[in-house]
Amino acid sequence: MKKLLLILLVYATTSSYAQLEKGTKLVGLQFNLLVNDIYGAHTDLNFADKDYGLSISPTFGYALQRNWLVGAHAVLGFEYVKSSFPTYSITETSTDLGIAPFTRLYLDLTKDHKLKVFGLAALEIVNKNFHTKYNLSGGSTSSTTRNYGNVNGSLGAGFGYFGRKIVIDASASTTAIRLGFYKILGQRKK
Repeated sequence: MKKLLLILLVYATTSSYAQLEKGTKLVGLQFNLLVNDIYGAHTDLNFADKDYGLSISPTFGYALQRNWLVGAHAVLGFEYVKSSFPTYSITETSTDLGIAPFTRLYLDLTKDHKLKVFGLAALEIVNKNFHTKYNLSGGSTSSTTRNYGNVNGSLGAGFGYFGRKIVIDASASTTAIRLGFYKILGQRKK
């Protein structure tokens, strides 16, 4: 079964290459890889240290012109961290909820249009919620909750691979480092 999936993936990404022509739609998911100023959660899975989280951004984009994409992504994040010490333990949960309209301008690196670099700009609007609970070894507990919103402008760049009907990209901006996986929909015929 794994061999069949690998063969299908190789075929899908090498047969022909999607171009980002006017009218092309892009839909997919981005994963936030690091905690930063605007986001409290990031994608992490570490059961040994009792630390796990998922920060995803469902994304939709539309090509206004060749290699110019506009769209928006939602931000959905949750992270749980539990730290234990000899006399106390701390449990922290973080949630993120937001939306970010964006624009990207691509530049083809290869003649077959499968490798592209891009510049991006976005307006990130996010609500963060942090809850911290302290448990002392004597049995007493205390907790704090912080809830606040952020609106940040974001500039960045990235690198994308355009397969037959899929796109894989990595980007770094002033608000996030993301890994994205997308499907090409409704590519306009010439």
